[in-house]
Amino acid sequence: MASQILNFSPSRLITGINIIDGMLFFTDNEMEPKKINIDQFRNDEPNGVVMYGNAEHSSGTTVIYGRNFKERDITVIRPHPTGFNLSLSNIDIAVDASRPIVATLRSDADFTSANLYGETNNQQTPILSRGFYYIQLDSNVVPSHSSIVSGGEQVISNNSGPQFKNEILGLTMSKKYYFFAYANNGVGERVDGDILPFTTGGVTFTVPVVNTKQAVRISGETTGLELGGQVTNTGDSPLQYKGFWFMEFDALNMTSPTDLENYPGRGELIVNDPVDSEGNFSKIFNSISISGDYYYQAWATNLVTGLGKGLVKSTFITGNAGPTIEIIEGRLSDSITGGVTIKARIISPNGNVRSRGFYVSKKTSQQVVMLGQHATDPEIYKIDIPVNSLNQLSEFEYDTGVLGENGILALGESMHFMAFASSTGSSQSNTPVLTVKNTANTSQEPNITLKSVEYLDGASPGITVNSEIGNSGWDDGSAIQSCGYYVVSRSPTYAFPTDYASRKQEILDAVENGSALTHLYEKSDGGPFGFTSNIVSGDATAIFRGTTEFPLESNKKYYFMSWANNGEKFGYSLVKCPTNRNESTGIIPTPNFRTNDGRAKEGTTQSIIMEGQITGWDTSSAVFSAGFRYVIDGVAINSPGFTTVTSSSAAIAALQAYIANSSTGSSKWTFDRSGLLQGRTYKVQAWMQSTSDSNTRVYATTEATLSGDSFDGVVEITTLSPPAALPIPATPTINGISSNQARLTCGSVSKKVQGSLAISAMAPKFYYMKTSDITGSTSDQKKAYIRSNAGTTNSASGIVNAAVDFGFPPISQSDSFSLTLGDSNPGSYFGAAALPKLEPNTIYSVFCSVNNGVSLTFNGFAAGEGTSGLTTFQTAISTVLPFPIDENNGNMRPGNKITISAKVGSTNTDRDWIGAYGIGFFYIKTEDLTAVTPAGVRAQGTFVASAVRRTQFYVQLNLEPNKEYKWIAILTNATGEGISAEVQTIVNGSAAVYQAPLTIRTTSGAGLWFESDGGVILNDSGTSDYNTQNIVEVLVSPASANFTVFAGDWDGQNNGPRAIKTQYSGGGAAVQIIPGRNMGAQSRRALVTLTHSGDDSIKTTIAVRQEGVGVGNGNGNNNREFLL
Repeated sequence: MASQILNFSPSRLITGINIIDGMLFFTDNEMEPKKINIDQFRNDEPNGVVMYGNAEHSSGTTVIYGRNFKERDITVIRPHPTGFNLSLSNIDIAVDASRPIVATLRSDADFTSANLYGETNNQQTPILSRGFYYIQLDSNVVPSHSSIVSGGEQVISNNSGPQFKNEILGLTMSKKYYFFAYANNGVGERVDGDILPFTTGGVTFTVPVVNTKQAVRISGETTGLELGGQVTNTGDSPLQYKGFWFMEFDALNMTSPTDLENYPGRGELIVNDPVDSEGNFSKIFNSISISGDYYYQAWATNLVTGLGKGLVKSTFITGNAGPTIEIIEGRLSDSITGGVTIKARIISPNGNVRSRGFYVSKKTSQQVVMLGQHATDPEIYKIDIPVNSLNQLSEFEYDTGVLGENGILALGESMHFMAFASSTGSSQSNTPVLTVKNTANTSQEPNITLKSVEYLDGASPGITVNSEIGNSGWDDGSAIQSCGYYVVSRSPTYAFPTDYASRKQEILDAVENGSALTHLYEKSDGGPFGFTSNIVSGDATAIFRGTTEFPLESNKKYYFMSWANNGEKFGYSLVKCPTNRNESTGIIPTPNFRTNDGRAKEGTTQSIIMEGQITGWDTSSAVFSAGFRYVIDGVAINSPGFTTVTSSSAAIAALQAYIANSSTGSSKWTFDRSGLLQGRTYKVQAWMQSTSDSNTRVYATTEATLSGDSFDGVVEITTLSPPAALPIPATPTINGISSNQARLTCGSVSKKVQGSLAISAMAPKFYYMKTSDITGSTSDQKKAYIRSNAGTTNSASGIVNAAVDFGFPPISQSDSFSLTLGDSNPGSYFGAAALPKLEPNTIYSVFCSVNNGVSLTFNGFAAGEGTSGLTTFQTAISTVLPFPIDENNGNMRPGNKITISAKVGSTNTDRDWIGAYGIGFFYIKTEDLTAVTPAGVRAQGTFVASAVRRTQFYVQLNLEPNKEYKWIAILTNATGEGISAEVQTIVNGSAAVYQAPLTIRTTSGAGLWFESDGGVILNDSGTSDYNTQNIVEVLVSPASANFTVFAGDWDGQNNGPRAIKTQYSGGGAAVQIIPGRNMGAQSRRALVTLTHSGDDSIKTTIAVRQEGVGVGNGNGNNNREFLL
């Protein structure tokens, strides 16, 4: 410690002391004299900034010159200097230099050697070293950079030029290796590129082998599926991505899709969880709301060869007709929100309407994507509009501007939307997707937003200022000319205005009188002289570190306002300042933080949950304690009567862990405050304290918004009001009735409480019993009898906890709950392996109940338990055999082909087709049929299975010309086999006419590739990867059709290749491509477009590439990506 270095001793008193020219001299008349530079060791710098060479004592050990204090720092008599060696370097590293950018490009490997390729951008600072690390590893799991460095080999490359390569010799044949490029330009640590694999001869990469599993219906739901896939072989390369494509049956295309990758309108689900030990992966798709067939396909990619796909599979989802709904208006909003106003109405409810609203998105106009991905995609919204029996046929509307950025249309942007509604016992109905585009801009001032102003995390002082340019203010969408920000500084006690207009004017006045700093957002255009240009679109970020004239000081508050100039007008953002800094010099700061929206505690009327959150910090930040202060509404938050609460020590420890390592601990802290008044509003403000000194306590800062409201600092939370009456659930509706099952749904609940109370917190139940077993003449008497006599394991009666729609989190906005009686797999929510099966051809009585906690009782039920009306339903007599209906002959197709189809009878509830003859057709020539009956065709005919397993199913038959055939349809489920009631007849006559579709395509594959002199590039085997000659065969249908040819310009030039219609060697149509000579050093590209004479919207293209002079093509395989 310091006393040991100073050599103080109780036996040696200081005998002399004096101060001369700011130096403190002292001696004990025994040891040599000492001197201390008072200013240097006191660190008496303004603003508490530790300057290099000054002492710093915060750690308990004095530090000076960046090291611990030593005796020689205060001795008067110094030893004579010794010699030292110097070496000079010609490397000049600028103070603002950046680390290099490194890319691992590719590898070329044979049996025992490999060439590794990399690329660097030195960021205007010369590269000092670069090369590769590699390791032999047979695993398909990508190793870490550190494990390759510690267990692998290093090779060093030269430092000239952007690209570099190394040849690795002495590798082991038939092995897998991993490698990465690295570089260092002297700025910070080594920079590493991505890790890539390669294999030596004998091992080849393939695409992943993927199996699409049959979708599993989510238990208890008619509109949810669990999609499953399995990677049975990764292709000897690590998996990169995996997921599913899905789509609804296309009614305009009766052919089942065989590949969904490029199918128009298909959706996509990405699976982020790793595959299990057997390669399985899955995803819940639970937002389907239209009856019909759904197709899905599993896929996966690996790091080397790319995409592998499973087969396309399908499943049918049933549902009843929902409400009839229409959109009556969609337009740009009249309000200042900048959004779209949508209006809709329900024309026919088809039952009691239980939900309605809109789907909106700027991202997609595909209905199936909106339905399937709104729950997981933050850019797709499902908006619920409240509905009751009084307003269910009234118009309802929504302004997308309240969604913020994703609901506001800039110039040229489009909003896609559709309305939805559902009624009790039905599927959801949806309108077609409509679009509104912002083609006019009424604002004359450019729009710019100050997105954030935050102290910079880390040891270097600074404030990060982030702005976003919205629109330029010009009707034609022209860009702005420049943008930036203004900043002013004020003392902590200065009363800065709180309303938007006054805050803006204060900044502009400071700009006018020269007391504000003006910053212009710029970007670097590179080049030898470091050219820059103004940022005119998108995000703009800068770090304010102060200037000589406008320094960054710890005892000041800084206010920022963004600006944008479109050449005629300026636009301005809100005024913001970084928050939550202790203002007194020398005080340890807290992190930046805010007060989050709290909530009333569910199930109580006297409690609220308060919440705060850290939003940023630097290395000097500390947390000693945290909590909240609050007052009842009507009292100022900083009045002497406020109440303070402190969060638990565990919460504080979690905050401390978080600022030490953001991957641990928690950024949030809460407090559960009870004993408050019922139905009253409280103002709440978070606080933090950096040390035990109460002077270090700071409160979340309140900033003003455009409307004058406050955010971040003070929030309002209202306790719940006590229930005044028993709740009233709606009488259950029953659908999905079979001989042993029925779906019960309570569509809505009048909770009789104020505020949010989740259905899951109200103990929802269904009571049911055979009607013949019930005693009582009134509804109340019958319900009381069921309550007293119902069991929980008897198939004739029971009390069952209900599954809540949308389930968790506990605060659910859904007011409905449901379950399926007789469900064999209801889920763990019910605490049982299965719900009892119902009895066939039996009448049951059923009602439901919920509990809101009120102390009232009625009819012998528990306190707070309210019941619905009593209703009945009857189970089916028994499960009937399936039967086909609506048998139909299709039109004749080329090659004597014809399609026959049928539909599944509407009373068939079991659509799990099984056995050798699950779903399909029997057919036979009439002349070979002995008995012209359905049974006769079944016995003698040939069976053809339908690949389509939906309500309408079909096959395509290849028949002999001028022959008559008989056929029937067949369905088989667990109950048995059902066949057509009548025999159908086909006559394949010679008069059948087929009209070919209009099509045009080429046989050239991707395109043509030429040398600079015009010759076709060949590969090592002496053939071209695309064409062996410059003539491309063109296939057009019908045969009488013609086509036109247009050759586009070479990219960046005003001329292109010649394209001439000619005849192919086999006599068909063709196009000859003549590229000419390319005299430039760069390769060039062009597109040749072929247009069908019968319809100019039907086109195909040929991609053409020509190398530059001296470029060379290697082996012809190094640039195939130009065709993508």
